[in-house]
Amino acid sequence: MKKYCSLIIDIKQSRAYNLRDRNELQEYMAQCITLLNSLFKKNLVFDVTFSAGDELQGLFSNTVAAVRYLRLLSILANPVQLRAGIGIGEWNVRMEGGLSTEQDGPVYHNARSAIDEVYRMQTQRFRICSGSRKDVLGNYLLNASMQFCLHQNITQSQVLFLLEVMYPFVEETSDFNNRKELIDLAVTKSSFSIGKRTKKQAQEKKEQESKKDQETKEKQEKQEDQGKQNDRENQGLNIASLTVVENIYITGTLEETENTVIRKNMSSNIAEVIGTTRQNVDKIMKRGNAIFIRNMDYMALQYIQKTYREG
Repeated sequence: MKKYCSLIIDIKQSRAYNLRDRNELQEYMAQCITLLNSLFKKNLVFDVTFSAGDELQGLFSNTVAAVRYLRLLSILANPVQLRAGIGIGEWNVRMEGGLSTEQDGPVYHNARSAIDEVYRMQTQRFRICSGSRKDVLGNYLLNASMQFCLHQNITQSQVLFLLEVMYPFVEETSDFNNRKELIDLAVTKSSFSIGKRTKKQAQEKKEQESKKDQETKEKQEKQEDQGKQNDRENQGLNIASLTVVENIYITGTLEETENTVIRKNMSSNIAEVIGTTRQNVDKIMKRGNAIFIRNMDYMALQYIQKTYREG
């Protein structure tokens, strides 16, 4: 019987954020998963949606797609930390027309078991559970880049995401061919700063929110709509240069990563998008360990493809 992959995600220490930040974070995550669901629609059996509180859940046709989805969402959410359980198994209790939360079977039990294990781990935020001893190495590789990601600042994280957009890890040529949604994700990412605001930025935001509270609902909605449009136009990205330059394929072949992940003119192409010099992008990528992160994640994806190809 075919095996599926269930993904359960939650936000680490979500209750530590104040109410306004939690609401903003929830809205931001909703925007991200809407765009990611569209990008991954051919791999999704059930869309990733909020299931309870800050928890997200979805069902994928294969494991690599679920891990690729999780990687992108994790980079988008940085510096907010996500935790996730990835379950591989059969989906044998089916509710036609229902949501992922209404389905059941070993694939869901394994995902729940995986995220329950994450809560007890000190060095892992993501776990795979398929019932195989191969999960041990899979989980090590899946978390290998974690500490590098946690120490990135906003600019370094943004450059990493642009690398993911312009040089994406894909399973086949048809992946990530919707440029508009990729642009929307890049613009959305560039406006996100929860968890990394300076004192001045935090004070300015507090004053802006206080002012909004005094306005009427109709005027507030109008300003928010206009604000979203302004964000799209004024995030400082050269949208004309933001495109998929080259796909990096996940085939299940364990090969030397540097020769595959590092591409010609990467820094120059990123520099054109964010309006800076190639030398500055090189510095940002080096300090943010962008290449190390992508090397480790590339190897993790190749191992997962090779090991769980039917999952």
